[in-house]
Amino acid sequence: MFRWLGRLIWLALSAFLLSRVIASLFFVDQSAGWLRPTDGSIDVAFLLAGVGWGFATMVCGPLMFPRQDGGGRRASLGPVRMAVGIVLEGRRTGTSVNDVPQYEFFVEVTPEDGDAFVTTVRAFQDPFVGEGLRVGSPVTVEYRGTNPDRVRIAKEHTA
Repeated sequence: MFRWLGRLIWLALSAFLLSRVIASLFFVDQSAGWLRPTDGSIDVAFLLAGVGWGFATMVCGPLMFPRQDGGGRRASLGPVRMAVGIVLEGRRTGTSVNDVPQYEFFVEVTPEDGDAFVTTVRAFQDPFVGEGLRVGSPVTVEYRGTNPDRVRIAKEHTA
């Protein structure tokens, strides 16, 4: 019941605002019009309708228009899978943030179920701190089951 009532109120506010915007843009005589004050005062009805429409859209929108896919785009990509990979090659990309360079690593990922694949992983890594990722070192990666091209290094990356 609340969803349909909220949708009707939102639709009515949208129609009111749209009609007022069209009237303001295209009609020649803008001094008086449909539900418009004629004495030159502030258009309170337009302001209240705008605030109500914004409130209905932002706060009540998820209640009135729930997602049908069960959680958004990420849920449709499948569960996160973990796998172990071996670093085949690494090179700098030329990008750095706070003097920490970004590297592009070519990683051969061997999932527990499925065939091995080679992919690229970009990560910021300070070459002077810690062991880091080197050619031949194992690394734990995360990827979505339906999209193995988008792989990222897991939080605990040493295998």
